[in-house]
Amino acid sequence: MLRSLLRHATVTVVCSGLLWSAVPAHAQSAHHTRRPHTVPSARWADRATDAYRALQTSLCQGPDAHGLYLERTPRRAGDPEHSYLWPMREATAAAVDMQQLPNTGQDHRQDAAERFDTVELYSGPGDRPGYQSYLPAPWDRAATSTTTTTLWWA
Repeated sequence: MLRSLLRHATVTVVCSGLLWSAVPAHAQSAHHTRRPHTVPSARWADRATDAYRALQTSLCQGPDAHGLYLERTPRRAGDPEHSYLWPMREATAAAVDMQQLPNTGQDHRQDAAERFDTVELYSGPGDRPGYQSYLPAPWDRAATSTTTTTLWWA
């Protein structure tokens, strides 16, 4: 039994040593190493612009819906009328980030300001005031209107 235990321990130590001392296959030859592909910042800016445009055209409900967003698209039966706070917060962060783009950043200042105004719709009163995960009344109804907005904020 001692001999068997010693054999297992030896095999384990030898295998561990081999694993620790082995050179990874990708590091064995300097000939095959190459630098990671870098993407020019202009391409990243184009990608960001395309993604933001898709967000605005596919999920933003526009000024008639107070700048709120859909939770997902295509909208299905049973889906909430508007997004929860987290996706709205992410859309706000995207608008803020878009301001940092060279040459076109200034075009997104108004978007960012509008997103911050829209996030305020998620603020709710009560015993524990703060931002709600979903829109508090009257925004939680399927139909939102300018009249409701005026009454709510009056």
